[in-house]
Order: sequence, then C-alpha cells, then structure tokens
Amino acid sequence: MTEYGRGKLAAQQQMLGRGHAAARLGLVIGPGGLYRRMVETLTRHRVAPLVDGGRDPVPIIAIADLAQAVALIVERRLPGLFNLFNPDRVPLRDVLREIRAGAGRRTRLVPVPSRLLLLPVWLAAKAGIRLPRDADNLRALRANAGLRDRSDLPAFVPQPLSLGAMVRAAARGAAPR
Repeated sequence: MTEYGRGKLAAQQQMLGRGHAAARLGLVIGPGGLYRRMVETLTRHRVAPLVDGGRDPVPIIAIADLAQAVALIVERRLPGLFNLFNPDRVPLRDVLREIRAGAGRRTRLVPVPSRLLLLPVWLAAKAGIRLPRDADNLRALRANAGLRDRSDLPAFVPQPLSLGAMVRAAARGAAPR
C-alpha cells in the first residue's frame, strides 16, 4: 500500500470509528487534481506515456456527480463507507483519448509498462522534478486494476454522467447539472 493509501485508510477508519460517513472515490473528472495534470500532459506534449497500454479499467466520477452524492449523504446524515464512482469502469486509454479529442490534440500515446516507469518517476521526485504522476499514482493505478468493489453512486445519482459529458464539463470548468 502507498503512503497516500495508508493516509486515506487512516482517515477513513477515523470517520467510520466515530459513526460518520467516509467515501472511496474514483478518479474525479473535474478542473483540478490528478485529472488536470493528465489534461496538461496531453495538451502540452506531443508524446505521452500510456501506462500499461491503458488497458486497465479505472473507476471514474464526475465532480458534479460527486458533489450531488456527498450532498445527499450529508443531508441524510448517512453513516458508513460509500464507494463513489461510476458503476461502469472505463479503460484508462479511453479516458486519455476522450481528453485528447476534447482538446483537439493529436498527442501520441505510447504504451509503457508501469514497472518501467516507477524508477524514473521516483528519481524525478527525489530530484524535485514534478511530473503529472508520481510513484504513488502509478502504484494506485495498478492496484485499482483489480478493483471489484460495487459502486454506491446509483443510490445517489440515478444517471451518472458519461465519460464524454464528464470531460466536456471539466473542460468548461463547470458542473452541467
């Protein structure tokens, strides 16, 4: 487990131990965070790595759908652990292709095994070079490939946004709902 993952787990256990709600999120498709760094990579460079060929499915959630689900959890004072991501996971390559298409770019996606990226990414971090992904991001991506948890999102958002709608909304910097 990554350092980031251990921190999230500790926070989750604290919240649940006190009878509150905690959420496990997919990749939040919105104007910031890791998603924004992915967009910047695809819009600033001619070539970008496609981790493990982008074949592994990733859990995703639109920031608008996340906000709606969290609002309902808070309003209803629901305790427990909630998996908030779209019920249908999509391959990472589909996410990157959708970003690239929305930006009107032709960035070449080059398949690279994650195990070959770990050392250079770790060395870059040690040298103070900030990359779109760090070693923890890569490890989490590999761990999420085997994710089998059921999504709780449909209980709060009956019709989650499609990947295309998420990417378009993030590009506008606004929630479509």
